[in-house]
Amino acid sequence: MTVSLAAVFIPILFMSGILGRLFREFAVTITTAILISGVVSITLTPMLCSRFLRGRPGCTRKRASPPSWSAVQRLFRLYEWSLGLVLRHRVMMLAVFAGVLLAPS
Repeated sequence: MTVSLAAVFIPILFMSGILGRLFREFAVTITTAILISGVVSITLTPMLCSRFLRGRPGCTRKRASPPSWSAVQRLFRLYEWSLGLVLRHRVMMLAVFAGVLLAPS
C-alpha cells in the first residue's frame, strides 16, 4: 500500500511547465514522507509495541471492566462461530466471493 501510494505522486516529479516546477517539491516531500512512514511501520512500530505492551509481573491479564470484557468475549465467540461456518462451507464461500467479484457495480 505504501509503494502504491508513493507511486501516485511520482508522475508529478516528471511534469513539465510551470505546474511541474510548482509541484516538484511537494511531490518529493510527500513521496519521501510516505516511504519513510512505510519503513517505520515495518521496522520500528513492532519493536515499540513489544516494549510497551509487555506484561508486568504480578499483573492480571484482565484489565478491562467486567461489562466491556464480557462484550469482547461475546464478540470473540461470534467471530469464532462465523469463522467455523465459513470454513465448513468453503465451496459456497468461494462461489459467493466470485459472485461478488464479478457482479456489475
